Amino acid sequence: MKSLHLTAALSVALAAAHGASAATTPLSSDQTRVLAEVRAYALEYSQKLPDFICIQITHHNTSSLHSSEVGVTGSGLPAQGQDKAASSSKVEERLTYFAQEEHYEVISIDGKKVPGARHLEMPGAVSSGEFGSAMREIFDPVTQTAFTFDRTASLHGKPVFVIAFEVQSNPGARVYDAIMGQQIFASYSGRVFVDQDTKRILRIDSHLNLPQDFPIELIERTVDYNPVSIAGNSYYLPFNAEVVMKERGVSYVNKIDFKAYQKFTVESTIHFDSGENQP
Repeated sequence: MKSLHLTAALSVALAAAHGASAATTPLSSDQTRVLAEVRAYALEYSQKLPDFICIQITHHNTSSLHSSEVGVTGSGLPAQGQDKAASSSKVEERLTYFAQEEHYEVISIDGKKVPGARHLEMPGAVSSGEFGSAMREIFDPVTQTAFTFDRTASLHGKPVFVIAFEVQSNPGARVYDAIMGQQIFASYSGRVFVDQDTKRILRIDSHLNLPQDFPIELIERTVDYNPVSIAGNSYYLPFNAEVVMKERGVSYVNKIDFKAYQKFTVESTIHFDSGENQP
């Protein structure tokens, strides 16, 4: 996960998923071979993608709990309760993938054009890196990720290997809390779901391991990949993602859809509407 950003509070450079440590059981020879194939796929993933554009639609949901006085106890003291405040917004963006980098153009917020709005300045939690950088960082030998085979399962109707991974705090993930001005490097862990036949990655679950005294309590992300046709060729690209963050009693949940993929050329145009064209 190249970056996560919580406009009011934080930015993060990487993240990862629930589960036990990935640094225990040695891999068998067959598992080592599979891991080598998956690593090669992950490290070449971005290089093999074409230049393209798509629509990214993010539903930001924010909820918070705060105490409120709700009557008087038998001792004469006010009884405390919790009220839940919630808000939501929909951000539509044009995502251009060019020269292995992502570029975002905010088209509308809640259906209204907002001149000058920028991707990393959106309210709530904002993420990027779904198009290969997070995948590459997990499998880059320099990261020294520890891997174990968790189990076999089924995903999107396909048999998959579930591979657990863990990265220590060095290099780890850079996490920055803008409100307090605090920065740390945290370890992260997760699971990668790999098609048993093709060795393509179909899902990455991730969970950031944050210290208890840090203002941000939780960061998790799931990215699902599906085959998408661009200019007559098939590529596995993100079709949805979910980001969950919690801090100071506030919960942020982003549900992201990627739609209307097409090859990017100088003459490319894309129409922004309800987005029925899904990968």
